[in-house]
Amino acid sequence: MHDTTFRGHGWRPVVKALRLPLVVVCAVLTMGSGMGNPGCGGGDSSPTQGRGGEIQGTYVLRFDDASSLGADCAASGVSLPQGKTLVLSRPSDGVEVTATLEGESFDLTGIYFGGGVMSLDLTGRAQRWGREESPFFLRYVFEGDFSQDPTRADEQVTFSGTFRVTHEDTVEGQPRCSVERGFTATR
Repeated sequence: MHDTTFRGHGWRPVVKALRLPLVVVCAVLTMGSGMGNPGCGGGDSSPTQGRGGEIQGTYVLRFDDASSLGADCAASGVSLPQGKTLVLSRPSDGVEVTATLEGESFDLTGIYFGGGVMSLDLTGRAQRWGREESPFFLRYVFEGDFSQDPTRADEQVTFSGTFRVTHEDTVEGQPRCSVERGFTATR
């Protein structure tokens, strides 16, 4: 038995007829993906170029609940940074954010894309010394959203969300501090 359907020129007309529709489908599917047409975001090489992202600056912290953190937090050297400053730095051509918290010697880091995504999670790790000079670590987190995506560094903006401090690698017998409070930081 011989199958002559696949021999000769049987597929060439079909392939030729499908070339244009396949090219159109590929073009539509790759719009905005970095391949071909840049799509909705424009042709920016920077995620925030011309669209805001000017979040750098000094923010003053206020907490929804400013009550005492308790004895374990005091023994761990943790206090609520009420009224202290959070200073954000961000290069104009990048998404990485570094921050310093007034009174602390560690940096916090995060990523901010700008545009329609106005959230920022900052994380830092502080080393403290416990009883008998054994170190322990605290993880500081500021997780929140900006009220708007500022287009100028002098524009007033609010960053609000949740502030957390948790222990890492705590040795038995050392105090355990755990904090979770709502915050608002205003530039």
